Amino acid sequence: MIFKGINIKKIVTANLILIVIFLLATILRTWDIPNRIVFFDDAAYDIRQAQTAIENKTIPLLGIPSSLPRFRQGPVTVWANMALSLLFNNNLTGFAVFYIFLSLLALVLTYEFCEKYLSKEVSIIATTLMALSPLAIAQARMPYHTNPIPLALILFLFALMRLYEKKKNGVFFAVLSWAFLFQFELAVFPTIALIPYVLYRTNRLKKAKIKSLLKEATPALGIGLLPQIIYDLQNGFSQLGLFIVWVGYRVVSLFGGKHSFGSDKLNVVSDAFIKYGGRIFSADIFLINLIFFVIIIYSFVVIYKGFKKKKLNKALEIVGVFTIILTAGYLAHGGPSEAYFPPFIILFPILVAVAMEQIFKGKLMILAGLLILWGGLNIRSVFDHNFFVSNSQDFSYSYSVGEQKKVVEFIIDHSGGDFKFDTTREIRKFDSVFDNLRLLSDQQGVSENPESKKYYYIEEKNSLLKEVPLTKVQHFPSVDVYYYEE
Repeated sequence: MIFKGINIKKIVTANLILIVIFLLATILRTWDIPNRIVFFDDAAYDIRQAQTAIENKTIPLLGIPSSLPRFRQGPVTVWANMALSLLFNNNLTGFAVFYIFLSLLALVLTYEFCEKYLSKEVSIIATTLMALSPLAIAQARMPYHTNPIPLALILFLFALMRLYEKKKNGVFFAVLSWAFLFQFELAVFPTIALIPYVLYRTNRLKKAKIKSLLKEATPALGIGLLPQIIYDLQNGFSQLGLFIVWVGYRVVSLFGGKHSFGSDKLNVVSDAFIKYGGRIFSADIFLINLIFFVIIIYSFVVIYKGFKKKKLNKALEIVGVFTIILTAGYLAHGGPSEAYFPPFIILFPILVAVAMEQIFKGKLMILAGLLILWGGLNIRSVFDHNFFVSNSQDFSYSYSVGEQKKVVEFIIDHSGGDFKFDTTREIRKFDSVFDNLRLLSDQQGVSENPESKKYYYIEEKNSLLKEVPLTKVQHFPSVDVYYYEE
């Protein structure tokens, strides 16, 4: 037998802590997922693009527009959604399970990275922090282009360590893994600086070696950015080419002009870190977030001391420099949204774990007790927030898939299949608004009619339409649907 001689009990006993951590992570990411997928307009946009590409038998070269609409993300998420559409016949639960798997894979690889390059204690602490992180759980439950970022980032960290250790084809894999990460979020562009940084730290930036390094880097960059390169060649370098020019302009403008660095920009970025970065550690509990940010600051004290003594762990150095470069890039940009924070789902827990290992050296039972208390509070918060859908709190992604289906069913039945979605909210200006409802209605065999005169307004609970005469309303737990009764 294949399992003959394997002591299952011994394996389980030796890895009981890890089994509990990964079991909790899996439960929190899959709980009632068919009804509580985090599914919003932009997530549906990518899926609809994938469906259109399948129908037209085309291969998209670009993905969803970024926060600067002139630039678009890479197409890898759309390609994945094309495969998922064919595999699961557009079943949203199938999409969600795939993206949850990616988040759990990132968790496993983070454990492996920390155990290999840092310590067993750091790997357990970091994995616990990721497994029970509210933001990590929320991101895992959304079939969206930001979901694979933690996985892509940990792969890049492995590649950077391979480069640091001067292993064969280290430059090739480092550049290729960076390009893979870049496919999911343009804002990580500055982290390409980690590659020359590691080369500098390993004394490989001499003139004689640059030619051989470029021989490795060029094909990796060509493969990793091939879709955008093809698009640029066909469209006058309007994506990568213009993006590089824009990056140069923003760097120069930091020293003068409307994008110059100042207190206003610092305040905006700080607020974003407090809000979205804080959600890595709690569901908007200020005191907990403050404690963890203080621990992160202490981790840089540890890094500095190690650097001064020339005893700094290479993996910790890379994580620290990565965090600094990425943060500096966000400061230069000046307006990071939540989509910019999935990289910190990996970086912050590792930094905190290193600091905690130092702070609680010889006091592991106290640390374990504190982590259990913290984890219990987070698990309770996740349930209190209804897995971050269909709740009235700040940490919410609006209504759940289950509620969206009920909204669509009502509109189809009431309108007889002739309807148009609308809203009085500012989001009506975005092309992707209501793509989630459109996708769900299409699945029922009824599509929105852009020419219809039967408007159904999807509104928040405090909508001004409740004061408008002649309107009727259908109430749902998180939204209201207003319409004119003929």
